[in-house]
Amino acid sequence: MNRSFRWMWLVGGLALLVACQSSKTVTEEPSGLHTLGMQGVERTVRVTLHNDHDKSSTEVTAGVLDGKLVYQGEVLRDLHAEETGAQSAIVTTRRWTGNTVPYTIAAGTPTTTVNDIQNAVNYYNTNTNVRWVPRTTQGDYVEFFVGSGCWSYVGRVGGRQQISLGSGCGYSAALHEMSHALGIHHEQSRPDRDSYVRIRYDLIPDNIEYNWDKAAEAQPYGAYDYYSIMHYSLYYGGQKVIEVLQSGIDESRIGRGSTLTATDLSAVNYLYPGTIPPPPPPPSSGTTYTGSFSGSGQLAYHPGLGGFSYGGGTLKAALSGPAGTDFDLYLQKLGSTGYWSTVGRSEGYTSSESITYGATSGTYRWRIYSYSGSGAYTLNTQQ
Repeated sequence: MNRSFRWMWLVGGLALLVACQSSKTVTEEPSGLHTLGMQGVERTVRVTLHNDHDKSSTEVTAGVLDGKLVYQGEVLRDLHAEETGAQSAIVTTRRWTGNTVPYTIAAGTPTTTVNDIQNAVNYYNTNTNVRWVPRTTQGDYVEFFVGSGCWSYVGRVGGRQQISLGSGCGYSAALHEMSHALGIHHEQSRPDRDSYVRIRYDLIPDNIEYNWDKAAEAQPYGAYDYYSIMHYSLYYGGQKVIEVLQSGIDESRIGRGSTLTATDLSAVNYLYPGTIPPPPPPPSSGTTYTGSFSGSGQLAYHPGLGGFSYGGGTLKAALSGPAGTDFDLYLQKLGSTGYWSTVGRSEGYTSSESITYGATSGTYRWRIYSYSGSGAYTLNTQQ
C-alpha cells in the first residue's frame, strides 16, 4: 500500500491488514492492489475506530469477507465464530514503544527481496526517528515474508505481525508497507481531501464504495500530498475513480511513489517524536556466530541486518562450513545514503573463508552467502 500518515491511526490489539501497490507505471491499477476485501463482500457492518493519538473515535462501514473485517483494502481483524453476528468492533490504536520496531525475515525469502528489505530498513533508520532492529526476544515484532501480494497490518497489533512482499513488490512497496506497520494510512482518506480530489462514486460498485470514504478521525498532517507514498492509485477496475482538482499535478506519479516524500518523513517523525535510538553496540572481541543453511542461495547477517557500530581499526572474521560446501563471506558498511556496500569479500571455492579489513568508523555487518551446499557454519570475528 502507499503513502503518508495523513491517515494516522496506530493499530494495536486488533489487526489491520493492508493490501498495497507496486510502483509500476500503468494507466490503471494492477489487479489485486488496494483491492483486498473489495470484491465478494458478504455483508457490511458499522465499525467504531478509536485513534489513540488525539483520543477521537468514529464509525465507518467495513465489509465481512471470509471471516474477516475489511476496510479500504485492509483487514481490521479476524472475526471469531462467536463474533460473526457482531455489528461493530472497536479498534484501539498503539504505536511501537521506544520508536523501535523489531523484525525478522522468514526463511527462504529470495535474495532480491532480502536486499529490498534491508535497503528499506536502512532508509528508515537513516531518515526518520524510527529504528528498525533485528528481533532478539521481543514479543511484538514484524515478520517479512513472501505472501500473496503486498500488504501489512497497520500499527502495532501485538505478537508477530506480518508484512507480505510477494511477486512484484520491491523496495518502494517495502517502504509503503513499513509505513503502514507504523500506523500510517492512505492520503486520500483525510477529511480535507475534497479540496484536492473528487471520488467518482458513480464508477465504483455500490457495495464497495466505502473503501474510498473519508475518515473523520484521519488527522491531516501538512499540505495534501498527491505524491505521498500512501496515496491510492487514480484507477480501479479500469476506471479513473479519483479525479485531481488542482492544476500542475503530475497524475502519472500519484499512487506510484518510489520513496517517502518530505511530508511523509515529517509525518512519521511527528508520530514518533524524538531522536533515532543509537545503533546496537559492537560485538565484543572474539565473538562467535553460528547458523545453518538448508540449500544454495541463502543469506545470513551477523550480528543482524542492522549491523554494529565500530569506531575504527582492524576487523577480522573466519568462516568455516561443512566439507564440500561453498559458503562466501562479505563485510558490508552502511553508507550515508542508507544503502549497504561491500567493503571486503572472500569468495573461494571451499568451505573456509576469511577477511581482514582496516575499517574507519561506521556501521558494519558480516554477510554469509551459500553459493552451494547446505549445513551448519561457524563465524569467528575479532576487532
